[in-house]
Amino acid sequence: MLRQGYSYQYAGAALAGLGVSFTAGLVLFTIRISSFIIAIVAGLLIGEAVRRGARGNRGPTFAAIAAVSTLVGLLIPMLFMGHFGLSPVSIVYMLIVTGIAAYRLNG
Repeated sequence: MLRQGYSYQYAGAALAGLGVSFTAGLVLFTIRISSFIIAIVAGLLIGEAVRRGARGNRGPTFAAIAAVSTLVGLLIPMLFMGHFGLSPVSIVYMLIVTGIAAYRLNG
């Protein structure tokens, strides 16, 4: 059975996801690390932050919040740093991080 969350849980999930993914984006794009293991760890950290921000709630809505906040949080540092073009490798790593973060909240 799907549980509905409260508005503060949705807001907490979005803010936590944006904060951690923004930080991960700064780290990843500043030191330019392209590693599958780091992408997995970043996705797990973002997913866990969203889960804690949602006060333990899970489900498709929170998985969608995790996915959107991850993509937005990873793209914002690129815009601040002047990287307007995405390489195919960057896109793949962003999708890996987003998928893992969303999968962490699915269920």
